[in-house]
Amino acid sequence: GAILLALLLAVVAGYTIERLASSRDLARLAMPGRMVSVGSHRLHLSCAGQGSPVVLLESGWGMPAAIWARTQPLLAQRTQTCVYDRAGYGWSDSGPDPRDAAHIAAEAEALLEAAQIKGPFILVGHSFGGICVRLLAKRIPERVAGMVLVDAVQEDMLRALPMVRTRMEERRTQMEIAPYLADVSVFRIAPGFFGMDRRGEEFAALSDAQWETIRTFRTMPRQVKAALDELLLFEKSMEEARAAGGFGSLPISILSAGLARKPRWVPDDYTGAEYLRRWNLLQEKMRSLSNPPASRYLAAQSGHEIPIQQPELVARVVEAVIRQAALTPSVR
Repeated sequence: GAILLALLLAVVAGYTIERLASSRDLARLAMPGRMVSVGSHRLHLSCAGQGSPVVLLESGWGMPAAIWARTQPLLAQRTQTCVYDRAGYGWSDSGPDPRDAAHIAAEAEALLEAAQIKGPFILVGHSFGGICVRLLAKRIPERVAGMVLVDAVQEDMLRALPMVRTRMEERRTQMEIAPYLADVSVFRIAPGFFGMDRRGEEFAALSDAQWETIRTFRTMPRQVKAALDELLLFEKSMEEARAAGGFGSLPISILSAGLARKPRWVPDDYTGAEYLRRWNLLQEKMRSLSNPPASRYLAAQSGHEIPIQQPELVARVVEAVIRQAALTPSVR
């Protein structure tokens, strides 16, 4: 009885600490942009620069909009550039289930409508965000002038990289309890748990303030839950992308990682070089999304986090798509 009472008190204390600390963190971090209602909840949107087309940046899985902190200012020098937090991420409110890519794309469309941003758009998606922007492009084809996929997930990934599926299954239970641990402040009290405070070399180029923003959001309960909800429907999202098909002659560029750095969750029996070889085969397959085939570029100095490691290259590739779109007779 004493042990159970102590555990109960610890849970209540952890929950209280997390609520107070999360409120303090949100007050401490300066939110760029504004909150926009999309009906049942609000999404955080931040735009900079002026001009057309409008570049819309979509983050990868588990990452808030702050991941574009080094890229957005470069693009904003050329044209209006917007970034947003998906539901539950960053400053955005939690959103309703399900959290598959099709529903995420529908919310992005609602956000653009509510914010009265008409486009035309150059959609830029990093990692899982690549699938999201592909589905958004299918929803508003008449307003999309081009697309850039930054080391994006390809829908055959779980077939070509079976170790990813294996590890996802192995860690499913661990991931499913993560939101509850975050709720009782475990990630705040013991930030090394789950590697939530692991900066790593791919994040080294961020300023301390930029990294602190990302690290803070990664440990917040609502973002942990949002990431889990997306992960549990990861395979469904890839099936949605497969069913959506290609984009005709829409200008598309693919920017892929050049450094052989496998994710931490890939088993030891796969070398970084073998993982990169299989990943690059998937990247090459995405060239068939447009006709003629999409252009493909290699970020030779980057692992997966290209928007952080080589933001100038991301900006140059986006600029190339803008120029290509200007030569296209009409927006698709």
